[in-house]
This record gives sequence, C-alpha cells and structure tokens, in this order.
Amino acid sequence: MNYFTLDGNNYSFTWYKDFDESMFPEGKNYKKSNYLDIGSGFDIETTNFDIDGKHYATMYCWQWSFDGLTVIGRTWAEFREFFRRIVKFYKPEKKRKLLVFIHNLPFEFSFIRKQFEDLDHVLAKTKREIMTFTANYVEFRDSLILTRFGLARMAKNYKLGIEKLKGDLDYNLVRISSDEYQTPLELKEIAYCINDVQILQRFFHKYIKTEFLRNGYKIPLTQTAIPRSAM
Repeated sequence: MNYFTLDGNNYSFTWYKDFDESMFPEGKNYKKSNYLDIGSGFDIETTNFDIDGKHYATMYCWQWSFDGLTVIGRTWAEFREFFRRIVKFYKPEKKRKLLVFIHNLPFEFSFIRKQFEDLDHVLAKTKREIMTFTANYVEFRDSLILTRFGLARMAKNYKLGIEKLKGDLDYNLVRISSDEYQTPLELKEIAYCINDVQILQRFFHKYIKTEFLRNGYKIPLTQTAIPRSAM
C-alpha cells in the first residue's frame, strides 16, 4: 500500500502490480438486495493525440475502488487480469452481484467493452448512450445519468465528505502507457484518480444503500425513474 499527503490531505492506494487479494474488503450480501455490500467505482484517464491528421485517444491509467481501497493500473492487460481476480474472489452470481459505478459510462464503455470475454447484458437509450452493462455478474452503472450532476456537485449535494479535486492538470500532454513504458504520474494526478473513484464508492454507501437497498427498492437507472421507485 502507498501513502502520501498532498495539500494537507492524506491518500492511499496500491499499484496493481503490488496488489494482493487479501486487500479486498469482505463481500457480504446486503440484506434484502441481490448486491454485495461493497461500494465500488471505476474510472479511466485518457490521452489524445493526432497522427497524419487523424485524432486518437488511448487509456494511460485506470483506477478501481472497493470501499476505502483504490487500485491503480496502467495497461489493459493489467485490467483484464484484475477483473478475473475480482470474479474469482467475490464469485458474483445472479443474486450476488457486484455493483460498480462509472461516471459517464458511455465514454468509458467505448474503451473497456473489448476488454471483457463476454458481456451478459447491455442496456442503452441509443447506440452511444449506454446506461448499464453486466459481465460475469459484475454490474456497471452510469452514475451521471442517475444523478445528472458532475462529480464535484455530486459529492457536495450528497454530502459525501470528499471533494473532487480542482487544479491545473495538463490534459494536452500526451501520456504513454504500455508494457514497455508508462509516463510517470505526479502525486497530484494520482490524488485526482483516487478522489474520483472514492466519490463513487461513497455514493453507493451514502445514497444507494440507504435509499434503495435498505428498503428493498429496485435501483433506478435514471434520475427520472427515482420518484417512480419510491411509489
């Protein structure tokens, strides 16, 4: 586990290469629901570049939270291996699903959909508006379409006790991530990665679990479905 302090805030994470299954939080079913009682969030960081007049985007970092644990990886090979380890450890099934929130799922889906051996279920409003998908009973949902808030407002409105970091990250800098070489990440970049997925895991515990799972309600997919879910 890695620890550091930045601007008076304490952070912890583990690189995927140092990850061990003993770090996973215990996966108990949550009472009335068919979900594990684990807050989980996923996000990727991408870099853009142009070659011969064509625009490209590629992932250079991914981060995945499991309650207070944040795992950070740099390659898709690491992601695929980590996902297999998640499935092996938690053994998700129809009545024991792992719920993972992604903020702006359609964007991430365009990158990660090819990394799964098989998708059990995909639900979308349109071809490019993915709302949820499931792979090996790990259920990914779009928290943006559910809240209609950016991460900063979401953390504030739901009183999650954490803030989305603000700063001057240079998104025009081309960052590389391959088996041979990865652009080093600065501490402020790592802090951003940690905070974003920690907001999502807290959203699960503070809102989804208390408002829906605890009452035996179905988790809505969109903001407009929330009033109907309480009827």
